[in-house]
Amino acid sequence: GSIHLNNVPEFGRGLTVDAGVSFGSFGDRRQQARVEIGQGKWISSIAVYNATAHNDFDFYNTEERGAPLQQQQNAEFKQQGLLAEEYFRINAKQRINLRFWYENSDREIPPTMLQETSSAEQQDESYRATAEWQHVGNRMKTVVRAAYFDEQLRWFASDLDPADLSHSRTAIVEAESSIRLGRGQLINVGINNTYAQAFSDGYPDEPHQNRAAAFASYQFDSRNGRSKTTLSARQEVVAGDLAPLTGSLGSEYKLNGWLTARANVARVYRIPTFNDLFWTPGGNPDLLPESGYSGEAGLAVDHKIAGSKARFIGDVTGYTRTMDNWIIWLPGASYWTPENIMNVWSRGIEAHGEIAMHMKQATIKFGVMTNYVLSTNQVAKSVNDASVDKQLIYVPIYSGNGKVSLIWKGWMATFGMNYTGYRYTSTDNSDYLEPYWLANASIAYKLPLRGANELSLVAQGFNLFDEQYQVMLSRPMPLRNFQLGISLRFNRPLPATPNDPDRHAN
Repeated sequence: GSIHLNNVPEFGRGLTVDAGVSFGSFGDRRQQARVEIGQGKWISSIAVYNATAHNDFDFYNTEERGAPLQQQQNAEFKQQGLLAEEYFRINAKQRINLRFWYENSDREIPPTMLQETSSAEQQDESYRATAEWQHVGNRMKTVVRAAYFDEQLRWFASDLDPADLSHSRTAIVEAESSIRLGRGQLINVGINNTYAQAFSDGYPDEPHQNRAAAFASYQFDSRNGRSKTTLSARQEVVAGDLAPLTGSLGSEYKLNGWLTARANVARVYRIPTFNDLFWTPGGNPDLLPESGYSGEAGLAVDHKIAGSKARFIGDVTGYTRTMDNWIIWLPGASYWTPENIMNVWSRGIEAHGEIAMHMKQATIKFGVMTNYVLSTNQVAKSVNDASVDKQLIYVPIYSGNGKVSLIWKGWMATFGMNYTGYRYTSTDNSDYLEPYWLANASIAYKLPLRGANELSLVAQGFNLFDEQYQVMLSRPMPLRNFQLGISLRFNRPLPATPNDPDRHAN
């Protein structure tokens, strides 16, 4: 999966300043500031942020007799970053975007519950730059992108050991066009080339990899607007070798005004990442690509309840996926390392629902989400392989959350409960972590100031019931903790002028 972050530029907004600070338990301190100048033709913005935390929280060490109360050691965290963005509108149809992101992190690695001390440390530094040209016509939209990433990690097993270096450089170029053929028909075609090179103390030959791909999709919407079908395909060449052709076919159909049926099938293929192959320590250069099939089907509801101001939104989806050579990171004697599992079958049901009730100046929302997941190894690696038909490690069979929110004028209060079920820590499922509930709450207030200016206050509480839990084996998590924050937005709009049509258009 992937997460797409998208900043939508607003030309002609004038001068905007955002700044905020927060203070939390265990020495957590965060500051951020952003300045943006938006003219009719261009936008320039720069943001900086800083975060530090001692992370010296108390916990009960359940690995020792009597579960004594101890304090987390060697867990300090520091992070700084800068993000600069430039947008230039050439004309009504063309735009250029430039972005640069620098980030530096320094984190101490605390001991597990079974260790007395630790002086391990990890330092990360990254430079990321992207450029994009966009042309939007009446029937066609074209985007050309380029990106360069330089990322390095230094790992110190102790304060007496030299650094283990993992360093990678990646260059990406991509072009794609969306073409509207006619009413309800859309074609998307594109090409991509990604070149990556690794520099690691464990791999002195500086391995590199080039991936080229062509992709296309066709979307058809019915004339009555009740159905939408999308067919896609992707062909990739990796290091000169032709990868299997992948693609998907998906469709959705409105059964009535509030109920929609959806289904999708896909052929999937994933090559190991450079982290999987060359991370120091633990990378495995002998990994094979993943390959398999997936399918899902479900129903989606969007219904306004008659005779009230309430609205219900929800969906339920069942899915199945089978993968050969599944890549999974497993714990070893000193560090984790990735391995190929012969065949993994994942299947399950996920459901989500939210009801919102509007009353004069207030809105109340109730939401719930549940997941049921079976993810099992289907093929034995050896005669006595006890992992067959067993749940993969750290994948809970049951999980979910519920939330209630109240919005009134400038106030918003939220209370939520999150459940995580049993997670196995051994491939034969003989060892496991206990399930846990976490209760979190927040209250926020937005105070409008003169003009478009705004002051925001927020208070948050986490693990309110002091739950003792572990996300990873022998790694303690904090008990009850809090965070307070304040932020200010200032905006000075541009004065409108008769000779600035772009300003009036915005």
